[in-house]
Amino acid sequence: MLKPDLVAPGNKLIAPQAKYNLLVKKNPALKASRCGDDDDDDDDECRTEHKMMRLSGTSMSAPVVAGAAAMLLQANPKLTPNMIKMILMYTAQQLRGYNMLEQGAGQLNVEGAVRLAKLVRTDLTNDTPQGTPMLTGAAPPPQTTIAGHTFTWGRGILLKRRYATGETLITQYQDIYDLGIVLGDGIVLGDGIVLGDGIVLGDGIVLGDHVQASSALLDGDDTPAMQAVSSDTDN
Repeated sequence: MLKPDLVAPGNKLIAPQAKYNLLVKKNPALKASRCGDDDDDDDDECRTEHKMMRLSGTSMSAPVVAGAAAMLLQANPKLTPNMIKMILMYTAQQLRGYNMLEQGAGQLNVEGAVRLAKLVRTDLTNDTPQGTPMLTGAAPPPQTTIAGHTFTWGRGILLKRRYATGETLITQYQDIYDLGIVLGDGIVLGDGIVLGDGIVLGDGIVLGDHVQASSALLDGDDTPAMQAVSSDTDN
């Protein structure tokens, strides 16, 4: 299985420091505010200043992605969990010098993800036929500009051991975007209907029978997928 799905900033991020923080007390270098280590500091400035600390790792990057997912739901409350995952991967920025096993679909791009989320129709359901137009308008330009720097979206999504790319992933509704809550043991909750062929990936995505990607390519041999990119069937 291809992992990670995508990457997000997580190196030396500054965040609020909890009171009586033993980690900072034992590692003063993590302190990112001017107040002392004593939580009962009587200094007037320290009473009003929020103590901050600096940390690195997935403990910092995971909340960044969770916050991005919350912003997508704020922009479009009708998105399914699988749509959110697709949008985050499709709009990701591919980092030069890193392969797919190191960065997945690329680095989180909140600006592009929110912009795309706003264009997804809100009337899509489990009964929506595959291939139905998915956006309320034309596909957005697959680029993001932040602080004068412009980059192109990765425009691809990871599907277990495969990588699908192509504009049809966002312009045409795919069965893998269906509704449903998936538990770790593969039980599907919600309306009680198991969609597609019921294949469940380890990360909790329910795959339908196939991903329609008439204009897409399968990464690897670059063979055009004329009708579909099939999902794995080994359960």
